[in-house]
Amino acid sequence: MSNKHKPIFAYCVYHVAIVPKTTAREFYAGVSRSLYRCVEVAAGKIEGVKVGGVDTEPDYMYISLSIPPQHAVSVVISQIKMRTHAMIRKAAISKGLLNEKDDYKTWCAGYYVSTAQGRNNTEIAEYVKTALADDSRIAQPKVDVWQRERR
Repeated sequence: MSNKHKPIFAYCVYHVAIVPKTTAREFYAGVSRSLYRCVEVAAGKIEGVKVGGVDTEPDYMYISLSIPPQHAVSVVISQIKMRTHAMIRKAAISKGLLNEKDDYKTWCAGYYVSTAQGRNNTEIAEYVKTALADDSRIAQPKVDVWQRERR
């Protein structure tokens, strides 16, 4: 098959931010340098996905990804969150900060994604604020709320 007949895929660059849960910040800060390699491995498991860069901030992890159109952004981000969660959990257990039986979540639900050129710090800051507020609201024990309503 000649080059004329091969399909040409236009890769799209996505700028993604994921936020660690409030309870995971200590573990996240301890392994933030190792996360670039973990993100590369996770993204590399999906054909055609390339990592442009990873930047770990105290409040979030920023990732620049190049994804071909046949892959959904949500699938790629799910893979990255799953693999980095496993890495952070393993590091926390080995340091004695976490017990193997603990029910522990690393990342807040959802993610911020943009296709615009470069990082939009204002939008990311707003997303981080919302994600952390949702995380603290969801983390409240439901029994406590129920007991307050009965009074």
